[in-house]
Amino acid sequence: GFAGFLVMSASIMASFRFGALLLVFFFTSSKLTKLGTEKKRKNDAEYKEGGQRDWMQVLVNSSIATALALGVAYLTGWNDICLNSEKAPLVTGLIGGILGHYACCNGDTWSSEIGVLSSSQPQLITTFKGLFQR
Repeated sequence: GFAGFLVMSASIMASFRFGALLLVFFFTSSKLTKLGTEKKRKNDAEYKEGGQRDWMQVLVNSSIATALALGVAYLTGWNDICLNSEKAPLVTGLIGGILGHYACCNGDTWSSEIGVLSSSQPQLITTFKGLFQR
């Protein structure tokens, strides 16, 4: 929708790399959302076709990366530069923040979309204890 258009426009204006990163997140997450729809529909009483992402969720989940991307663009004079921690440590740190942000978003989205398809009990990665019975 419109929120996605705003986020994508700002990301591409800041750098085609940031736009590409956002597109990879969007397309892989959308594909995983559609994976195993029958099982998801059967196991979730509140299941919605295509996921439950509305404009507010798009803005909230992308606002940090979008703000960082616009900050990078401002600091670099809207030029797409390579990482260089010696000459531009702040820009390099901000780019790391963008990458980290989308890595977290991917981990959250992918794990929730793939995890519900598992037939085994979920476990904590810290203690390997089961969370609940299915």
